[in-house]
Amino acid sequence: MFDLSKTLKRIVSASAAVACLVSAVKFTPANDFSSADAASYKTPFEITQEMKIGWNVGNSLDATGDTWHTGLNTETSWSNPKTTKAMIDTVKAKGFNTIRIPTTWYPHLDGNNNIDSEWMARVHEVVDYAIDNDMYAILNVHHENWVNVSQFNDSTYATAEAKITAIWSQVAEEFKDYDQHLIFEGMNEPRQTGNSAVSEWGNGSGDNGYTWNYINNLNAAFVNAVRGQGSEQNQQRLLMLPGYCASSDATAIRNIAIPDNAGNVALSVHAYLPYYFTMATDSYANHNFPGQSGWGENYESALTTFFNNMTTIMNEKGAPIIIGEFSASNFDNTDSRIAWAKDYLTKAKKAGIPCVLWDNNVYTESNPTGEAHGYLNRNAGGTSWYTESEKVVDAMMGILADESILWAGKVTTTTTTTTTTTTTTTTTAATTGNDPTNTTTTTVTTVTTTTYNDPDNKTTVKADIFAVSDYPAFDPNGADSVIINISSLTAGVSGNGGLVYETYEGADDWIVDRFSFNADSSGNATVELSLDNAKNAASVQVQLWWPEGASVDSIYLIYNTPVTTTTTTTTTISESNIVYGDANCNGTIDVSDSVIILQALANPDKYGVNGSDENHITEKGYENADCNRSRDGVTSMDALYIQQYTLKMITLPVE
Repeated sequence: MFDLSKTLKRIVSASAAVACLVSAVKFTPANDFSSADAASYKTPFEITQEMKIGWNVGNSLDATGDTWHTGLNTETSWSNPKTTKAMIDTVKAKGFNTIRIPTTWYPHLDGNNNIDSEWMARVHEVVDYAIDNDMYAILNVHHENWVNVSQFNDSTYATAEAKITAIWSQVAEEFKDYDQHLIFEGMNEPRQTGNSAVSEWGNGSGDNGYTWNYINNLNAAFVNAVRGQGSEQNQQRLLMLPGYCASSDATAIRNIAIPDNAGNVALSVHAYLPYYFTMATDSYANHNFPGQSGWGENYESALTTFFNNMTTIMNEKGAPIIIGEFSASNFDNTDSRIAWAKDYLTKAKKAGIPCVLWDNNVYTESNPTGEAHGYLNRNAGGTSWYTESEKVVDAMMGILADESILWAGKVTTTTTTTTTTTTTTTTTAATTGNDPTNTTTTTVTTVTTTTYNDPDNKTTVKADIFAVSDYPAFDPNGADSVIINISSLTAGVSGNGGLVYETYEGADDWIVDRFSFNADSSGNATVELSLDNAKNAASVQVQLWWPEGASVDSIYLIYNTPVTTTTTTTTTISESNIVYGDANCNGTIDVSDSVIILQALANPDKYGVNGSDENHITEKGYENADCNRSRDGVTSMDALYIQQYTLKMITLPVE
């Protein structure tokens, strides 16, 4: 069991370290979270899987203006034409389904940080170009003079916190009714431009964590501003959090802190990689792909390493990554850019990371600076593509359309056919001369479960971030996963929590695997979590942080241990009749049927009807799993009915 006081001290110590930098992060009170129909909202990974590939309206709304371009005219101050619906329609027709809208706000603020209403209306208009096209839209703050300063300090932080809070509070209010197709990105490439200890384009190291904490606190202020608006849509909206300069460096990304109760978040990364192919113009550059830089960096290996790191970090953080900017500048090397695009997008697709192409409408440069990222010809009305760059875009679309390359390595199936197969094995006793014997062999996968609840005395934890106590703990004992049954919820409300464990007794640091949950119509929720990191842990705690009043009813440990039994009889299950409770279709009704239901509900991608796991529930099993004669759909209550049936407390089906 954990020493709770030690756990809380460590949490407090970590919080105090951050608070020493600047003012403490504020969290939205639990009672400010509105309940919502959980089924109508997607998880962050579901959103990013749909986003897949996007396009940036670069150097337009993010242009900062000049003496001749003020007010609404700042949009054209960097020589790009005004953004039109025709441009976005053209981008959608090419195959992009995400639009990133870089936006600079500071030239449009008054002395009290109020956004000019005409500018807000113009931004809203461009957002609608994407939303009306059934696309995802990413809206951010970009090129802000209060974000990118010479050197971070407490004074610059105070200014930045006030502005980021004011801007996002107003933006959240403006778009409070927009669904999850609208994504907010807190900042763009936050960095220091004149700190000798911390490189402007490095990973943020060099000042003992001050820079990382500075950005993390601004990210938290952004989260609080959006969630604090209060609408259901803003509670469920995906928020993108950058690290130092949105660096692709693994250290910078690992030092992004996800605020407690942040809700749906993704990590924001920019990756013009490999740099000496995509942008560099010095003597070490090599604009041939495949190839290597003058430093000896192999381009293909570098991309493999990068995406492997991103996959690892997503697993560590429990949050997806979005590459908000990527591109290869035009060095008159179209064939190499095509080869690069295919390799880059293949690796990104396998990692499950959506990529958003940077387009600044600069097609060629007489004196290359590595900034020729022009794809859509906006100078010609934005309804056509630059000839050579279009070939690169088409190569990207070819990878996205290639069904042999699986998104995040997972099979996504829309239809399935279930076939019951009986294998007949012929055994010949050669030494005795006996006749061959036909034996019917049925392979059964047995899932062992351990229950940590007493029906008459439930292990209950009150989920209250301000006063946490009585966490249920258990010994993982090498289990593969854990199923947590949560109750006492308002129908449709969402919440979150974590598995907290130490790798060995007395370890200095705790490890936290975060999870979220959504209550069904009965106020119950089921979560399945992998215990890969905790199989040999000394002890594991279930902690619920949100919403207040939730309780843990039961914890099941799942050991996936295949056991093969041989029998001379077979049980035939009628495909036309319902066998109430026989969710795994093995002819008997026991706790394993309850487990497969809980697994299917908690992780449908793996254990649902179209799940990737070989032991997923079948269509027939799903039909059997609905134990209520009224056929009201499969819920966690059906798992409970089966448990009650095995204890001879009820009969099936439930009337």
